[in-house]
Amino acid sequence: MRSLRLAFDAMMDARAAPLEAAGPDKVARLALVQRHGDFSQAYSTAVQEGLRHFGDGHGYIAYGAKMGSRIALGDPVAEHDHWPELIDRFIEQAGRPCFAEISHETAAILAARGYRVARIGFDTALDLDWYDFSGPKKEKARYAAHWLRRNGYSIVEEHELPGAADAVAALSAQWRCSRIVHRREMAFMNRPFQATPDPLMRRFLLLSPEGTPVSLLYFDPVFSDGKVIGYVAVFKRRLPDATPHAEIGITKHAVEIFKREGRKVVLLSLAPFADPRPSGFPESAAFRWAMGQLYRSAAVNRRVFNVQGHAEQRRRLYGRTIPRYFAWGCGSPFLHLVSLLRLCKAI
Repeated sequence: MRSLRLAFDAMMDARAAPLEAAGPDKVARLALVQRHGDFSQAYSTAVQEGLRHFGDGHGYIAYGAKMGSRIALGDPVAEHDHWPELIDRFIEQAGRPCFAEISHETAAILAARGYRVARIGFDTALDLDWYDFSGPKKEKARYAAHWLRRNGYSIVEEHELPGAADAVAALSAQWRCSRIVHRREMAFMNRPFQATPDPLMRRFLLLSPEGTPVSLLYFDPVFSDGKVIGYVAVFKRRLPDATPHAEIGITKHAVEIFKREGRKVVLLSLAPFADPRPSGFPESAAFRWAMGQLYRSAAVNRRVFNVQGHAEQRRRLYGRTIPRYFAWGCGSPFLHLVSLLRLCKAI
């Protein structure tokens, strides 16, 4: 069955328009991200293995290809004034590709070029100039942190724990076995987990009273003008029997550290399918309805991915909601969505 699927993918990919030579190398991409990487997927577009890149030393667009669809990931990594020209070149070369998890600004550029645009979910920003954990709405976060302290748990950054790499690898393996999709790592919109992440990430571990890691939360950097202005939560894992207070307790701890360091924002990453309202752009009502059905589907939440729980974890921190969009220029949005889910290894 797998060989038939791969053969079908190869046949469909062969029909896609060829692209010019590859875009900037990893060193150049990281330099561009450090200047313009102020959105959740920016750092991942530079470092994720398996992505393709279109552009030059002034900016790039990261993308993947599956089942004949080319799908860009996130916004262009470039000066904002350069976005329209870079997007136009990419559309011409790639044969009207799709764009996933893009901002309102990119969606508006594409809508002006005849694309249809649907909301694909929302990101959440905690703006640290004003955000804190006071008030009745955030009582659960305060309670989680208090419960962990009272019961002997502690939170450290990974470099503070000798031998952390082996413990993290074991924790990740046990977490994988408990997941709905456990035979493969997710990819594309969630890059594959690495037990030894790069030094630009921030990595927090929750230790049991015995000093054993039972949960982790990793953050990618968010940049502007060469400075780290914040972080985005990208990896979370915990042992199957770990306390349910683990994630929100680590999040509170990390946010308070970033705030003391003078960072500007913490992003919580995409909650997929969780924002089914009209996009405000030309779109497909049937496609919007279908994404709402995916979000509400008990079968999807039980057998594929718990999208409702994912969204609730973000809502309970009461940050600023940022809509994210999916845009397509031709063909069926339903087929493009299947291609996107295949790229993500969700199906």
